[in-house]
Amino acid sequence: MISRDLQRKMLRMLDGDLPAEEAAALEASLVADPEARAEWWRLSRLHSALEIRYAAEATIRRSPVVPVERVLALRQRRIVRTALSATAAAILLGAVALWLVNAPPPPPAAVVRAAPESVFTTAHTGDRKNGDPGTLGEGSVLTLEHGVAELDLPHDVRAVVQAPAVLALTGPREVRLDHGRAFFEVASEAGHGFTVATPRQRIVDLGTSFGVVALRDGTPSTDLHVFDGTVRVDGPDGLAGEIIRAGRAVRLEGTTVAGEIEPSAASFLRELPERVDLLLHDGFSNGLAADSQFAVLIDPGAILGESGRAFPGITENDGWSFRTTSAAPADIPVRNPAFGEDGRETSHGDAIAGWHDARPDEWGWGVVARRNNLTPTEGRFFGRLFPGNTLRQTTGEKIRPGVTYVLTLDVGLSNSTAVVRLLDSGSGDVLAETTFTTPGEKWLRDQSLLFTAAADHASGGRLAISLACESGAFAAFDRIRFGTAGHDAGAGFDPAAVPAPPATDEPGPAPHAPPRITAMLPAAHDDAAVPGGPLMLRFDQPIEWGRGRITLRNITDWSETVFIAGADSCMSINGPVLTIRPPLE
Repeated sequence: MISRDLQRKMLRMLDGDLPAEEAAALEASLVADPEARAEWWRLSRLHSALEIRYAAEATIRRSPVVPVERVLALRQRRIVRTALSATAAAILLGAVALWLVNAPPPPPAAVVRAAPESVFTTAHTGDRKNGDPGTLGEGSVLTLEHGVAELDLPHDVRAVVQAPAVLALTGPREVRLDHGRAFFEVASEAGHGFTVATPRQRIVDLGTSFGVVALRDGTPSTDLHVFDGTVRVDGPDGLAGEIIRAGRAVRLEGTTVAGEIEPSAASFLRELPERVDLLLHDGFSNGLAADSQFAVLIDPGAILGESGRAFPGITENDGWSFRTTSAAPADIPVRNPAFGEDGRETSHGDAIAGWHDARPDEWGWGVVARRNNLTPTEGRFFGRLFPGNTLRQTTGEKIRPGVTYVLTLDVGLSNSTAVVRLLDSGSGDVLAETTFTTPGEKWLRDQSLLFTAAADHASGGRLAISLACESGAFAAFDRIRFGTAGHDAGAGFDPAAVPAPPATDEPGPAPHAPPRITAMLPAAHDDAAVPGGPLMLRFDQPIEWGRGRITLRNITDWSETVFIAGADSCMSINGPVLTIRPPLE
């Protein structure tokens, strides 16, 4: 630990007023003590930076008078430093070389924190090429595929970025937002002039907090919401543009304000959430989960009408809430692997009736009354598989477009991983699958796998069920039920399935009126909504995407799925009908 007295002597030497005897003693300390050399190096860099800062400020102010005392003091410091450099050059040269070799990397220019379940990568350049993925230096790029990230940027600037987004740190006070939704807060004058560069403009902070939405689908506009203070919208060439003040939200076409939009602080996250919505992939299982209470919220401006007027949204007080029934269909017959041949227990290698790939000359499947700490959830036996084994049963059900099929079963695990799939028995294509894993030994009851057939699934084949154990001790299965679910499953999820309002003599929507809901599916306060189906809204006029979020809140398990208007493949608009097919966790 460097003593305060030694630090004071170093500072006096840098200021040029340390007596020669004490200067010689200090040089001896630098020769003998690596920690003292490191402190000298730190203080000299700080001192130099301060001199440059004050010299620059004096130049900017263009003061016509420079006090002679200041000139003499600076001259005296240069003389002392010149004399010291002659005697300490060798010492400091070696010390600096040693310091540079062993010094830690420079502190990160930005720190990245992500909400649980977020998916992101950071790419670095130059000396930081293999840098910490939790930091950004100048030139680093953050690609946020899913979730939310918070950035502590240089100069007291903070950002909260929502996926999908790509953001790069391009300078000490500048980031480039290629696309994404981001909130920025400049907490002090240190960040004055902080700039967000988008593909079409440069948004310059003048002391504020603001939100930016830049889409990646070629949309030429950028949305800017100013919550505090002011910002200036400059051109990509740096030419100063219009100033936007707090309380305004505008749609920008380059540097031109194309129109005013509804300010929406609620559409920007300002803190990291405790969890984020589910990760969406193409081909995800979809439909409303069974036996759950839901509420749906829509941001103002997420949906626009014919004239561009914004739908005012749905809040918690508006009450689009409903409950789904339990998904336990059994209208497609299947043979439960818990049924042993003739009601007797079968063991390693004995075939399980109705399930193929279970051949008598192989080992790894059977039905048992107990294994380890697992006992049947229903009846006398349960089916079980050891790792590397699969059971498959072909049903008598042809794949029909527009129908949602629901497989419900109990899965028992012993430190294992099980995979359940729905297959096209003709082609062998996997239509839907889900993986189960858990530490210890336990049953996961009433697990569901949903599949909604599209037109290209109509191969003429029949549905097949596949059960597999991928790793661990073994996987068990019981109470298998299979059937169709969803709104009018036989007719499919056609937007026409949403009932139109009854014909009346009332006039249609007034010109330039915002869109109004005329029908909901499921209906508000429905206590028996069918699981597996989508969400649908019919409006009184054709609609299009605006800017904002649609939130599906599962009140049963306190989870949320958040959809970005126009940016999620599980939402579609067909004339006056909005359809949402939520992912099934």
